[in-house]
Amino acid sequence: MPLRTVLGFTIFLALVACGNTPSLPQKPQLITDRDSLGFGQEFGSGTYIGTSTQNSLMIENQGLDPLVLNQVTIAGDSAFVLDPASSTTIKAKARAFLRITFTPTQAKVYTATITIDSNAENTPHKTVDVTGKGIVGGDGG
Repeated sequence: MPLRTVLGFTIFLALVACGNTPSLPQKPQLITDRDSLGFGQEFGSGTYIGTSTQNSLMIENQGLDPLVLNQVTIAGDSAFVLDPASSTTIKAKARAFLRITFTPTQAKVYTATITIDSNAENTPHKTVDVTGKGIVGGDGG
C-alpha cells in the first residue's frame, strides 16, 4: 500500500509540474539565435579570396501577436550580401531566416552590421555584427 501512495503522489506532482508552463507575452518579441556572425573567425579560420560562403541568422517571435519586419538592411563592406528574409511577418512561436553570403576579394578582415527594424516590444531596433576574413588559398589567391 505505501508504494501505491508514493507512486500516486509522484505522478500527481509530475502532472502538476507539466501544466505550469509560462505563457507568452501578447506583444511580439524579437529573438535572434545570436548577436554576431563570424564566418569562421570564431574558430580562427577565414574564407578563401574569390570564393563564397553562406551563413544564416534565425529570427523568432516569442510573442502572441505577429512580428512584422519593417526593414532589414546590411551596412558595411560590400563583400557581404543579405538575402531578403524568408518572411516579413512571423507568427507566434514561428521563425524566419536571413541568409548572408560572404565573398572576400582581398586578404583582410571585413565588417558589416545587420539592422532589423520591427514592431517587437522588446527590441524594435536590433543590430547584429558581421565579420569575415579573406585568406589566400594554396594557389596564391
